[in-house]
Amino acid sequence: MSRLAAGGGAVMLGSSLAGCLGSDDEEMPNELTVLRAGDSDMLDPHRTTLAYSSMVMTWLYDSLLKIDFDGNMQPGLATDWEYNDDGTEWTVELRDGVTWHDGSEFTAEDVEFTYTRGADISGWSWAFGPLEDVEIIDDHQVTFVFDDPYFPWENYYAGANDGFFDVIPKGPVEADEDGFSANPIGTGPYEFDEWVRDDHITLVRNDDWAVPPLPEVESEDAPLPEKITFRTIAEETPLVQELIQGNADVLYSRDFPHRERDTIENADGTRIERQVGETAGYVVFNMDREPTDEIEVRQALAHAIDKDRIINDIFYGLGQENWVPFSENVEYWAGDTVREEVPLEFDPDRSRELLENAGWEDTGGEFRERDGEELRLDLLSVNTPAPVLQLSEEMVSMFADVGVNADLNALEYGTAYSQGSEGVHNVFYATIGWAEAGIANFFWHSDNIGGGNRIFLDDPEIDTLLEEATTVEDPTEIYEEVQIRAMETYGCQPIMTYDEVRGVNERVQNYRQHPITMTPMYHDMTLE
Repeated sequence: MSRLAAGGGAVMLGSSLAGCLGSDDEEMPNELTVLRAGDSDMLDPHRTTLAYSSMVMTWLYDSLLKIDFDGNMQPGLATDWEYNDDGTEWTVELRDGVTWHDGSEFTAEDVEFTYTRGADISGWSWAFGPLEDVEIIDDHQVTFVFDDPYFPWENYYAGANDGFFDVIPKGPVEADEDGFSANPIGTGPYEFDEWVRDDHITLVRNDDWAVPPLPEVESEDAPLPEKITFRTIAEETPLVQELIQGNADVLYSRDFPHRERDTIENADGTRIERQVGETAGYVVFNMDREPTDEIEVRQALAHAIDKDRIINDIFYGLGQENWVPFSENVEYWAGDTVREEVPLEFDPDRSRELLENAGWEDTGGEFRERDGEELRLDLLSVNTPAPVLQLSEEMVSMFADVGVNADLNALEYGTAYSQGSEGVHNVFYATIGWAEAGIANFFWHSDNIGGGNRIFLDDPEIDTLLEEATTVEDPTEIYEEVQIRAMETYGCQPIMTYDEVRGVNERVQNYRQHPITMTPMYHDMTLE
């Protein structure tokens, strides 16, 4: 079995409204209510890349393996697994007696269907690596065949359990993809119950859950909560009030309103919990659209962004400055080296100098011009959560200070990310939560242009390095070279790694988050 070095975090959840079946001092949660600012778009793992979908899907579906707190792989839907001698074939024995939420039997056909389809259409298809085939041996045994050794598969993706790489049922998906996406069926600890768009998604406990929880779970009847409701409240004030007034149990970390930190921390009946996470925020510069197709313009924009002001004034110091677009908790992060090699500091005078050298002159007007054309760009933003919209508004001012006219277009979360992938922007602030170094592929491989590669970088040498990194046991030097080369293009300006900050109702006891995947360990939760 493999071991994964402990990293950062991704998705989070919470704990409970009403209780039952407990002692005088503790009660088992009847319903957990989790607050978030945005809704899922769909619940088909291969047709979404949204964190808001992942935080629901992770409870609907099961993964082949599970990552324990020490980074070791534990059984999930697979009970045994092994590679062949050259690391190109991975054979797994599947758990017998598992049923889907509709009562049908889980078999090897579902596994073959899931990973063949995922490698073909998933927004995370790069993470399936050089997967060539999934061969069915019998009803409860399959072999994954890779063109080349692919170490991240067993080491992370087969056990991520974030929804995106979990197993889905062949029959219902083939029968009606759209219907499945809105009314999903899994094998996981919770079953789908109800979805009222832009209001709530409710899941109910699967009493026939056949996959054992991680060894760190102490409860003999896990999971304890009978129902989980994910409520969507886009506006910051009512979001906070629902938690403070006791109408919810956990405020999702991604949407934690930083300026309300003291309000939540000092209110009776609520607390905050904080740790350095694995979600990073970065400003995208589209290399395939004028005027950000010019490296001098991208570099000038990078120097015009005051990261210290963003981190401390907008996010109230709840983040750590970063120099690459993923968390320092990700193994092979080389941010310190990039900081030494690639100038990324706030320097508006350098911005003005770069723009002048590129022919964008200060002609006495409000914005710079070249050949009679104003230096203008399209700045795309999500309209929630509030700090991200505020950050985008501040960038309009920062760019104007060096003579660049930025036209801000704030859209609904899913729409903004979709347009960001399509390239309908020059500048876009994005976030990503990931715990494995292959995320570099998502950002920079040319195969992911139109997906995660929102800077539209097309560099064959970087592609080759990224592909090589997954075939060696120690890719430290390769990933360092990738990060330096990619950041030298000024395709983005990394801002920070977010602190994972969540608001929690004081009645919630035994709340833990997985130290690697950052998923909540709600299995043992009780109410005081």
